[in-house]
Amino acid sequence: MELRKDYILNRWAYISEVREKRPSNFKFVQNSIEVPHPKSCPFCIGAENQTPDEKGRVVESGRRKWLIRWVANKYSALELHEYGKILSENTFFKAYSPYGLQEVIIETPDKKQMADFSHDHLVLILKVYNNRIEELSKIEGINYVMVFKNQGREAGASIIHSHSQVVAVGKVPALIAEEVKEFNTYQECPYCNVIEAERMGPRKVFENEDFVAFTPYAPRFNYEIRVYPKKHMRKLSELQNEQYFNLADILKKILHKLQELNASYCFYIQYAPKDQDFHWHLEILPRLSNLAGFELSGGDGLIGVSPEDAANFYRN
Repeated sequence: MELRKDYILNRWAYISEVREKRPSNFKFVQNSIEVPHPKSCPFCIGAENQTPDEKGRVVESGRRKWLIRWVANKYSALELHEYGKILSENTFFKAYSPYGLQEVIIETPDKKQMADFSHDHLVLILKVYNNRIEELSKIEGINYVMVFKNQGREAGASIIHSHSQVVAVGKVPALIAEEVKEFNTYQECPYCNVIEAERMGPRKVFENEDFVAFTPYAPRFNYEIRVYPKKHMRKLSELQNEQYFNLADILKKILHKLQELNASYCFYIQYAPKDQDFHWHLEILPRLSNLAGFELSGGDGLIGVSPEDAANFYRN
């Protein structure tokens, strides 16, 4: 067993491979990846009138068929009004209006899952992610745009049709704020140095001209994996066209391996808030076991598969 610290955060993980031998470990129930599409799926082609207002779409070249659509979230918890309104503010009780908006990116008109998309289609999705971050960031009062995907029931997906979510908020999320704060205590980018170290080590999984993927030294979840641009970049919009393809190539390889595990997963993009420095990256968190009392009561991770073994799984 080892107790490992995160690269820059005061966050710790117990690496205990003894837990991998438990009889119940990673015996998965059938999850929503395998559940058939409902006949009345609101995200399928032909059901466009069942979704809220469409915000935009990508269409097939020379044809009218859409490839990707993004729409308002029907169940948004946020609204673009009363920015910064104080509802309560004293020593222990502070509340503000929940300023922001939510969207859903419908990634495909058919029943394919993201692991089965072509490289070209994945590139289009990544460019839509960048588009939503850049466009929504222009709204007055929006200070961060979260882009994430929940795949499978164990990851919180309520609709099987492949989709991602966008949440634009007035308050920079606490995890991002904490990480950016710690990041900026270093005189030079700590993640550039982490990348160079991990590229030569046992946790490296995939690498191409522009990106490297590795399992983090002190993960929060079993089989957690991250993808970093090798060149220092603050956000997704700094990518050139060919770099999107290289990112899609690595992402597709990771998702194929998660299919082998029949794993639900979450992934999200972390990037620099306005006027801040950071090294943007993609984090993929398989949801193979539930967080329980140890993790919830103490906040530290309890990992049954070492990052080194997880990296070996992805490589093979």
